[in-house]
Amino acid sequence: MARHGRNTQMPEGPHNEKTEQAQMSGTQPNTVLPQIPDHKLLRCIGRGAYGEVWLASSVMGACRAVKIVWRRSFDTERPFEREFAGIQKFEPVSRSHDGLVDILHVGRNDGAGYFFYVMELADDAQTGAQIDPDRYEARTLQREIQARGRLPVQECFRISLCLTNALGYLHEQGLVHRDIKPSNIIFVKGAPKLADIGLVCGTEGTQTSVGTEGYIPPEGSGTPQADLYSLGKVFYEMGTGKRREQFPDLPTDLRENADGAALLEFNEVLLKACASDVRRRYQSAHELETDLALLEMGRSVRAKRSSQKRWASIKVAACVTAIVALALVGIWMVQRESSNAGAKVSPESGAEAQAYVQNARILAGRSSSHLEGKENNPRVIELLEKAVTLDPGFAEAHAELALAYTIRLFVYAPEEKNLQEKAYLAMERALALNPKLPTAYLARGRLKWTPSHHFPHADAIDDFAHALALDPNLAEALHYRGLVYIHIGLLQEGMQDFTSAVALNPANNGAHYRIGETYLFGCEYQKALDKFETIDPDFNPDIRAAHIGLALIGLGRKEDALRSVRTYLDVHTNDAGGLVTSVEAMVHALFQHEREAEDAIRRAATRRGRGHFHHTQYHIACAYALMNKKDLAVEWLRKSSAEGFSCYPLFECDANLANLKTDPGFLDFRAAEKKRYESFQAKYGLKTQAPNPAP
Repeated sequence: MARHGRNTQMPEGPHNEKTEQAQMSGTQPNTVLPQIPDHKLLRCIGRGAYGEVWLASSVMGACRAVKIVWRRSFDTERPFEREFAGIQKFEPVSRSHDGLVDILHVGRNDGAGYFFYVMELADDAQTGAQIDPDRYEARTLQREIQARGRLPVQECFRISLCLTNALGYLHEQGLVHRDIKPSNIIFVKGAPKLADIGLVCGTEGTQTSVGTEGYIPPEGSGTPQADLYSLGKVFYEMGTGKRREQFPDLPTDLRENADGAALLEFNEVLLKACASDVRRRYQSAHELETDLALLEMGRSVRAKRSSQKRWASIKVAACVTAIVALALVGIWMVQRESSNAGAKVSPESGAEAQAYVQNARILAGRSSSHLEGKENNPRVIELLEKAVTLDPGFAEAHAELALAYTIRLFVYAPEEKNLQEKAYLAMERALALNPKLPTAYLARGRLKWTPSHHFPHADAIDDFAHALALDPNLAEALHYRGLVYIHIGLLQEGMQDFTSAVALNPANNGAHYRIGETYLFGCEYQKALDKFETIDPDFNPDIRAAHIGLALIGLGRKEDALRSVRTYLDVHTNDAGGLVTSVEAMVHALFQHEREAEDAIRRAATRRGRGHFHHTQYHIACAYALMNKKDLAVEWLRKSSAEGFSCYPLFECDANLANLKTDPGFLDFRAAEKKRYESFQAKYGLKTQAPNPAP
């Protein structure tokens, strides 16, 4: 699509760009303007063989894209109904992942012979989020490549990871895209998204030839592996600036290009993604994402594959000796020998490794406060590193080391960027050694659910659920799944997980604290305050100080709130992440001290460093709302949601947002968040009402 939402696909067979141009020039506009509830059609911005895309304005004044698909454009009823069935399946899924274009409404007019769906609008190619209806042209990946040529490799890695993660999520829902190409990838608020989803269908369908020539694998479209082939061709065009027909040719200036070495590594991924033989291709989006993550961290995919080949050879040799080993020492020893690639671990080394892990667990368990955790975490890492050095096949040690690295990166030392790579490699090693290790999935979920991965809520929930399926008594998996739940508004579900975690481990301070946080997000301020006051002040002091301030604001005790945050900030002048400072801005706004509020906002906004900066963004939005600066408030609300905090029940009940209740921008934001919340609720919500615990 040259413009956002244009669909020129032919269900009966593939099409090419010349065909598209002919269809655009030969298809006349419909003389009767379709009626789209609550939307005014402004102008047609794309037209293909079977439908049109219109720029539209909602009743609240927000710009949208509306796709209209006409029955008369199809020779028979079947392809028309197939497209409608596809959009029905995709609509609830679309709002559950930030890498998929949001479908906001689907409708049908059988009398007039069309169906339609309303989508979020892509950024303007020139002006970004500022939309001039008379000049609007969508920002797509195709336009980026046409305007800039090949993109910088690091930008390719970032875009590739976002799109691969989104495609993997689509496949997990039992859907395939069938027409991935640069013109079907749009940018919304600068983030890439899979769009033009008119050909989305279930994976239970048969292979077909729909799609666009050059992006369709030899076996045809309609399978997850076919989608990965198409995505690989997109990555090729993006990374090399060449057309898909030129694959696998590389630019001739690699030696002179600063990105040359990185592009050669990227090419290793492209060759596998675009392999003609489906058996040699990536078998899942997760497998592709794993290699892309290695590249983003500066690792070598070529070195990894060489290591895997050596590893496979060693395992073949180990299998020969396994027959004797089975009779001599039992099955468990064979598994250990194979896992260690034939390297023997002496009983003394194995026992010493076990002791190191046990000591690390004891030390981590003693870290009941933020301060203790910060002091103990390096020692925990040191002990676990010694354990895996002594016994490289000790899967549990690798998994717990991945957790320790992740905790340090996310909570204590976000400036130590190499920790992400270390955590990733330790987690992958643990899963390679034992694919059924619960703590490895806990580690993977926590590693995924971080700012660098854009808080992929569904992916993290699935990993924590996998861990719990393997070990229902893994309290930390309950704790962190609950934490994800309350970030997406599933407060009842989060409360149930936290109380279950506390029941399993009464010393789990984190789960205890999250019960109060759940009350806070549900605007039950007295219950929240009562709970926070039972928590050790040294347990995550910045979060506790901010939340006590918010609870006092909610109870109408603004003088106490100001006193509380000022007392904290007088001692903790750093306030990493600006969390407490952003609450201070809210209090100043309540007192109508606009200059002081703006100053606090400025200080908070420049302290991005804490993992959950989206909470700081939400408080800034509240401060602007209290000052009646509605556009800025909505802008910061959107930032907070885009970066992981999408708690619709809080948006509904928070009195700090009262000035926005009739604002068109806020109403539009809230409507989109409600649909996202309902989608999560449909997938993860409790079937029956669960009682809340006593505070």
